[in-house]
Order: sequence, then C-alpha cells, then structure tokens
Amino acid sequence: MSAGARLYAGLPAVLRARDAESGEPLKALLGIVGEQADALAADIARGYENLFIETCEDWVVPYLADLVGTVPLYDAWRSHDDATALVEFDDLRGPRLLAPAGAGARADVARTIAVRRRKGTVSALADVARYASGFPVRLVEGLARTGWTQGLRHSRPDLGTARLTTALDTALVGGPFDRTTRFLDVRGPDGPVGWYHPAHEMLAIHRQQAVAHRRVTARTGDQPWRFRLDPLGLDRPLFTRGSHPEDVPEMFQAGTVPAPLKPALLEADLREHRQAPRLPGGARPSHTVLYGAVGEEAGAPAASIGLWLDGIFFTPAVDEAAPDAMYQAQVASCRLDPWPADRPSGRVVALDVRSGRVAVGDGFAPPSALTASFFHGAAGLIGGGDYDRSGWLAAAGADHVITVAATGADHTTLIDALADWTATPARHTVIRVLDSRSYPMPGSLDIAGRTLVIEAADLEWPVLRPPAAGGGLTVVGDGALTLTGVALDGRITAGADVARLRLLHCTLPPGGPRDASGGPVADGPSVIVAGPSPRLRVQLAFCLLGRIRLDAAVDEVLLLDSVVSGGPGTEAVAGGGALDTGLRAERGTFLGDVQARTIDASECLFVGRVLAARTQQGCLRYCWLPANDPARPDRDCRTPRRFACQPERAVAALLAAHPEVTDPAGQAALAAAEQQRVRPVFVSRRYGDPGFAQLDWSCPAEIATGAEDGAEIGAFNHVKQAQRLDDMCRRLREYLPAGITAGITAIT
Repeated sequence: MSAGARLYAGLPAVLRARDAESGEPLKALLGIVGEQADALAADIARGYENLFIETCEDWVVPYLADLVGTVPLYDAWRSHDDATALVEFDDLRGPRLLAPAGAGARADVARTIAVRRRKGTVSALADVARYASGFPVRLVEGLARTGWTQGLRHSRPDLGTARLTTALDTALVGGPFDRTTRFLDVRGPDGPVGWYHPAHEMLAIHRQQAVAHRRVTARTGDQPWRFRLDPLGLDRPLFTRGSHPEDVPEMFQAGTVPAPLKPALLEADLREHRQAPRLPGGARPSHTVLYGAVGEEAGAPAASIGLWLDGIFFTPAVDEAAPDAMYQAQVASCRLDPWPADRPSGRVVALDVRSGRVAVGDGFAPPSALTASFFHGAAGLIGGGDYDRSGWLAAAGADHVITVAATGADHTTLIDALADWTATPARHTVIRVLDSRSYPMPGSLDIAGRTLVIEAADLEWPVLRPPAAGGGLTVVGDGALTLTGVALDGRITAGADVARLRLLHCTLPPGGPRDASGGPVADGPSVIVAGPSPRLRVQLAFCLLGRIRLDAAVDEVLLLDSVVSGGPGTEAVAGGGALDTGLRAERGTFLGDVQARTIDASECLFVGRVLAARTQQGCLRYCWLPANDPARPDRDCRTPRRFACQPERAVAALLAAHPEVTDPAGQAALAAAEQQRVRPVFVSRRYGDPGFAQLDWSCPAEIATGAEDGAEIGAFNHVKQAQRLDDMCRRLREYLPAGITAGITAIT
C-alpha cells in the first residue's frame, strides 16, 4: 500500500464520506503527498543499503573502497564491448552480452578487511593473486625451494636434493609443483629462472581454462576398439579440472589447476587406488582422485576423466573388494600415438591423456558406444562449452519451442524435432538441445519465410552431424537461421535468397570434419555463400571456424570476438563475391588473407594480406596487420584509413625517440627492425591445441596491450588479461612483506 493510501485510510470515515461526495479532491491531494513520502522512504532505504558493499549501488563502490583504503580493481562489467551485439542481436535474453573476466570490484572490496588480517602470510599472497587476477595461480615459495647446508639443531627434512625416484617426480621437475630443492639462484624471478631464492615468491599463472565435456559420445576410430574422446574426432590433450587444494592429497596437488594432465600423474593416481581406504562395505571407492564420474560423485571433487562402456561406468579395478594381492586394474595410462597394432590384453582400457585416445582391451567385446566425461583446454570463452551463455539464448516470444534430449524432452533426436518444425506453421521456432550428445541432422534446411533457432541449453555443447561425407549443411529459402552454442561437424552453405545466417558461440572445426583415421575428410571453408543473396547478412559472434568463402556477394559479414583460421598461406575471408561484400569486425583474429568491398575493423589481428576494394570508406582502428614488404609488392595491404594501428604506431614512436637519425636509409632500417619486433606470437595455430590462436606470453606489449582499453588485440580481448595482471601486481605491491620480490610467469 502506498503512503498516500495509508494516509487516506487513516482519516475518519466521515471525512472520507464527504470527500467522496465532492469527487475525492482530498484523496488526490494525499496521493501527491504520498508520492513524495514514498520517494523519501525509498531514498532512505537506498541510503541504508549503500552503507554495505553487498547491497550498495555501483557508483558507491569506489567510495566504500576509499573508506577501507583500497583502489577498486578493473571491472569488466563496465565495458561497452557488447554495444554492437546488443544492437544487432536484440532478440536475445541479455541484458548484457559480455563474457565474464576476472574478479569484480565489489567482491574485491568486500574481502579487503579479511585478507588484511592475514597480511604478510603465504596464504594471503596466494589468495590475493588468485582473487585479483581471476586466474588459477600457484604460489611457489623460494624459501621452501632453496636448499642449504643444514645444522643438526635446525634440521629441515623437506629440503632434500633432487630425488627423481619416481616418474611423477621427474614429470614435475621445473614446474610450479616441483618437489625438489635447488641451490641458490641469485637471478631475479623472471620466467623459468630465479625461483630458488629465499627472498623470491614466484606466481605461476594458468591462463587456459578447463572446458568440460560431460557424457559425450567418443568417436570410433579405424578399428572398433579404437576411440578418440573428442566428439569432433581430434587428437587433443586432456586437462585436469582444477579444484580446491584442500580437497586433493599433497602428492596430487598438480591436479588443482587447469593444466594438461600428465601421464605420470594419472599413473600415480591409479596406482594409489590399490591402497585406497576401504568403504564401510569393505570395497575400495569406485573412483580415484583424478578418475571418476566427473561431477556426479560428491567424494570425487577433482575427478577429471571418466569412461562408460555401453552406459556402464568403467571402475578403476576389476573387483573393488579384492585383496591387495589380487588387485587387477581396469584403467591403464598408456601411449596410443601411434596406435598399437594389437588390442591391449585382458579386461583393461588403455587411456592416453596426451592425445585423448582410448583402446579397449580384448577382454571386452567391442563396445557399441564409449561415453566419456573429460576436460580440454581453451584460451577463452569462444566456440561454446560449459560456460555461462544465458544472455545469448533466445528471448521469450517464440511461436513454437521444441526441446531435444536423451530423456525428458519433446524429442530424442534432432531430425524428429526438425520434422516437427516443418509440420508446424509457426514463423518463429526455437529448437533447444538440453544435453551434450551428438545429433545427426539432415543435409539441408528450407527456411523460406521463417525464422529458425537451434540453440544449446546453457552450459551444454552438443555436436550436430550433417549426413554427407563432406559434412555439409545447406540452407535455402528466404528466411533466417541461428545456431547458438553448438559444434557443427562440417561446413554450412547458404543458398540463394537467404536473409540471415547467424552463428553465436559455435564451433565449425577449421580444416573440416575428420574421418576415422583423424584426418580431414575434405579440407575447405567452414562457411560458404553459394547462391546470389544480396540481402544476406552473415553474423558471427564468439565463434571458432575455418575459412569464409563468398562465391556470391552478400550485404554484410559481421564478426565479433571470433577466430577465422584459413590455414598457412590461404584466405580467411575471400571468394568471387568478397570484393562486393562489406566486412565489419570487432576483436577478431584472422589467420589468413582478408578481402572485402569495405572494411570497418576494431582491435583485430590480420595475420595475412588485407585488401579493400574501396579505401575511401571504412576504418581500421587499434588493429595489427602486416607491414608492406618492398620485396613482395604483390602482398601489399590496401586498406581504408588507419588509426592507432600496429606496427605503424610503434614505428612512429621509435622514430620520434631517435630524432638524430635523419637519413632515409637509417630510418628505413629502424622501421624494418621495429616491424620485425612488433609481430604477433601465438601459442599455437593448430586447431585442437589448448593454446589455439592465443597470444604467447612473449608477445610484444604493443599487441598484448594494444586494444583501445589496454587489453590485447584479437579474439581473446574479452579475457582482459592485461587488466587482470595489472590488478594482481597492484595488490601484490600492497601485501608483499618488505624485502620479498615477486615474479610472474605463465604456465599455459
């Protein structure tokens, strides 16, 4: 009840009766008074809530930070990187379309007092580094790693020399989980050196994150007992999921961060299962520290890999209740690259964590299906997966919604759901896939006069498989198709008169689909515009895909926060209609040549030649593109005007810093050296590697911090690595004890 209504209800009944006879002027007056009273009460309530960091408004956060004597961290949610997406994709849930990056300023201020009470301790330093950066961080104490001659009165048994007695000790040498000690290293803490010094604290950052695949169907190889766990048929290393250190035994602490799963770590984990404590029934647990039903067992919080044969979970041992002397393992860590000629002997499943391959022993009948839960590494939130995409789902208002899943949905196959869509007259239909299984789909879709959205539920990553050998899906008809959060195991072709083709958080594997041997079926583009479609708008956001081939001109290609991999020496965006098509790109990475009629690009990496037919329109801002080589005039870039682009900006700064060099030959030599230095360095350019298209730790700062807001140029701008590392350094300066030097290095 409003304040005006309460005031009016409190009047004597006789006054209210007379007011009603007069047309209720008193009630109207009290309504005006009540509006102001309500506004005053709301302001008082807001003022009370603004006293607390948990409930205050955003503008109050810096003031509360000042009260406790801290500076707020960078808050990615204040970014405007999603401005274009909000305009172009107004039919999504929203309200923001930003990828989460790092810790929020509010949470940082909230934990300030608690962390300061532990100021100067090792645990406080580790927490500050982890919370400020948002990256998993391993703190390596130089004091604990440095060995010295010990006295009998002050013995340190943990300070032993190199004890490479096990394969696990050997595998961990030189990393943040190294359990050996070294003699004093007087160099500063920089990368792999300077760790072993009593006054040094090294922070090992794991930039790549573990992306979960839960209960996915593994790809059968060229033999019925050979499998690749990746649903796209790729050889890719498995990752540890990362967990709280207190949940993992000391010897398996390397499993507490998202990193490639070392074979020696899995071997030691499976070996320890033999001596695992017995459950009340007398049997061992049906899981180990790293092997188990991922996310399905409360007692296995660090489980990173689990296998099911024909729907039955494959336990670590044949008989969990067998005595230690009769113990027989069912899971073995082996090398399966190259594939062994013969099947493993007995009731055993061989697992290669380096390539994600599995070989089923001859003690089992060849399974009809192998299901697995595991993790692989990724440099950012691109291509779909188990990260928050709730804002990118279709908003309410569809004429028809169809769900697809193995159980509890309208249909169990995508083909049946599409048949349902074809039979209904609804103009706007959403087909929502609720799990991460692989789904066959027809080779063509006729969307004439309709809008179709095929989206994965939040945190899911289903794989769609077209039937053709080349993995092609053809879209025809004057309509619009949207794919969200899925992996298309092949390519997509837009026929004549298609109005809109939209891919959001999707993966179309560069190089095309793989066959049973793991090789590409037919290397080619991921997106093809085959027919004349003058009104077609191709829109891509947060996607991983191969080449875009425009055989016919379209209205526009829009690309946001995506990687387009054309392969070495090939085109990323090209074709007979490319020079008649406009290109808009923000925060993209193009691994190949790019051609377009007009180009508007912001914070993009163009690794190949850039060719614009019209240079009087468009603009390149905060981008990197290769400098013209006098020896290769045929590879010269032709672009519209440029603003703050590299390496021109770095060359101009270098020449301004050396005014004494006035002769053209000297200036040309300086420019050539600077152009050679300011070049992107990638962790990997092979799709399937965890560091695909990720900038290496050694990448020049002009690129790693060259975007408008100080982040990196390219598709992983949304990670905001530079800002998060700056936040961490700022906090470390506040919490480091006097005389202690911190060093930062990237492990992944």
